[in-house]
Amino acid sequence: MGALLHDLGKGYPGDHTEVGMRVVADIAPRLGLPPADVEVLVAMVQHHLLLPDVATRRDLADPATARAVADAVGAFGVLELLHALAEADAAATGPAAWSPWKAELIAELVHRTAALLGGAPPPPPAPLAAWQEQLVSQGGPLLVAREDEVTVVAPDRHGLLALVTGTLALHRLDVRSASVFLRGATAVTVFRVAPRFGSLPDWSLVQVDLRRAIDGELDLVSVLANREAAYAPRVGLPRDPPRVRIVDGASESATVVEVHAADAMGVLHRITSALAATGLDVRTAHISTLGTDVVDSFYVVGEDGLALRDPAVRGRIEREVLAALA
Repeated sequence: MGALLHDLGKGYPGDHTEVGMRVVADIAPRLGLPPADVEVLVAMVQHHLLLPDVATRRDLADPATARAVADAVGAFGVLELLHALAEADAAATGPAAWSPWKAELIAELVHRTAALLGGAPPPPPAPLAAWQEQLVSQGGPLLVAREDEVTVVAPDRHGLLALVTGTLALHRLDVRSASVFLRGATAVTVFRVAPRFGSLPDWSLVQVDLRRAIDGELDLVSVLANREAAYAPRVGLPRDPPRVRIVDGASESATVVEVHAADAMGVLHRITSALAATGLDVRTAHISTLGTDVVDSFYVVGEDGLALRDPAVRGRIEREVLAALA
């Protein structure tokens, strides 16, 4: 019933979720459903986008993420129904909307939320694998790819994430997520990637370009700009201007910077470069593509390693990112 009714609000003016909640609250009793079931159906309409949105835009290892979902759904039964609805809704849309990657993220979010609703402590963050820890001793820069997971080991430096994401974009790779682990003076960054066109690249060539970028021998800004101009559509529909939203309360230890922008080759490199220019460290990044647009979320901390509180710094973030996307 929830699958049948969850998008009913799209037939009316206004926000389809808010309208749908009112319509379903009126329809369900007329169908003979008891008040408890009506409440569940309204909750399904209200939160039918919750799991996919949170799973692709938030750090699942941050305890605040599962806590926010648990507070929203309220009960394990509703969580289960929303999980089934999210899969059915996305799979019916098409393969671009439901992939093994998204299924894995949503399942992990449901697992963590269910544990919290059941009174169990949240599962600990997934550690680096033993082979990834061993790479630290080899120094770097070093890139190792296993299917769609790319591990980059390099001496920690300001702006490193921008250099790596730019190199990946140069080889037509879209980054889906990035997590940074510090091991002394060495940074280990684990990416999940997908080829923008065709198949995965020759990773030995990607490593060569990464070394050149880190050594300052490869001008990523110019090369990516030329590549983007070559692939840019000549004619297109008007797009909404980019937006930057700073989200408080989404993390216990960082500030979330959410960027809405038109999808383009190298857009992640431009955003991460702008964040580096403001003196921020990015702990994790989560990328969600919605048609021709992206919603990129970054968990950032200031130079003191803490969440951002200074209004001047927050204002500068917005200005720098918007300027980079202009």
